[in-house]
Amino acid sequence: MQNLRTAIVRNENHQGHAGTQPPLATQRRIVAELETERKLAEANRELIVRMEKKMWAKLAEMWGEEGTREDTPSERTKLADSSPSR
Repeated sequence: MQNLRTAIVRNENHQGHAGTQPPLATQRRIVAELETERKLAEANRELIVRMEKKMWAKLAEMWGEEGTREDTPSERTKLADSSPSR
């Protein structure tokens, strides 16, 4: 998101020049939409982790096993943990 903000600032500094960038209001709207979608994606990753823990706990309960398999994250959890920083 920092790169998008930088692009907006650069556009503000060069508004008198003809260019291919959309108007500043459009850029700001796009950035706001992307930030909203990023927040939703993060929340969904967290929800996946929570639901997987509940699933493993229920499976362990059904099979009479000790523990909840919290120490064995799924591939989705690994991907969520390795996602780029915000």
